[in-house]
Amino acid sequence: KVSAIVLAGAPNNGKLEAAFPQKYEALIPLQGRPLVAWVVEALAASGQVEEIIVVGPQAQLQEALGADWPPKGKIVQSADTLLGNLQLGAAASGERLLVVTSDLPLLKPEIVDDFLTKAERAGVSLYYPIVSREDTFAMFPEAERTFIRLKDGTFTGGNLVYMEKSVLSQMSGLFQQVIAARKKPWRLVKILGGAFILSFLLRTLSIAKIERRAQELGLNAKAVIMRQPEVGFDVDKPQDFTAIVR
Repeated sequence: KVSAIVLAGAPNNGKLEAAFPQKYEALIPLQGRPLVAWVVEALAASGQVEEIIVVGPQAQLQEALGADWPPKGKIVQSADTLLGNLQLGAAASGERLLVVTSDLPLLKPEIVDDFLTKAERAGVSLYYPIVSREDTFAMFPEAERTFIRLKDGTFTGGNLVYMEKSVLSQMSGLFQQVIAARKKPWRLVKILGGAFILSFLLRTLSIAKIERRAQELGLNAKAVIMRQPEVGFDVDKPQDFTAIVR
């Protein structure tokens, strides 16, 4: 069993701002329901999620989710940063965490269960899904995602991660760097060390090599290639809504 932390504190100040008046991305409606409600529903139906902690604007979320949202859920008032919100969610949770963004409306309970089962078998402190470019475009041919080219293929990252609670406090500095660089593949590689940049440019950088470097940095982490593109399809542009409701 895990505690699911839903990050719902991101302000609506990006590419969706002109199309939607909502102050927070989590509250933007999709087919009559806020984005965050779709994520909460999938997590509530998972057999491996013990509790749900939604971190965001407390009053607005309570109104948007209404009285029918899962009894195993609670809402925590958000801070000003993504890392701060993650830390607030962890403070209200158990020892095993599933962190999910609130803009992942295609998430399904069977996907959550599949991912968590694989994480349990992997026996690592942090487990992260990646999706190939081919699988992404097979389901979302017009998708605009951030991809990174590796020796194993070209991948985009998922919008959920399994981690042990202790990792968050021990590796907060590293997490801050990753969060700041998450949209720039070359900056992510730079975090690994200067020697990895050439390997990245020559396309000889592999998943296994990255995992070994993470171990050297003190993080027992593993990436898993998932065939469900839904885990990487976050809704952050107007055309993403078109792709979903088409």
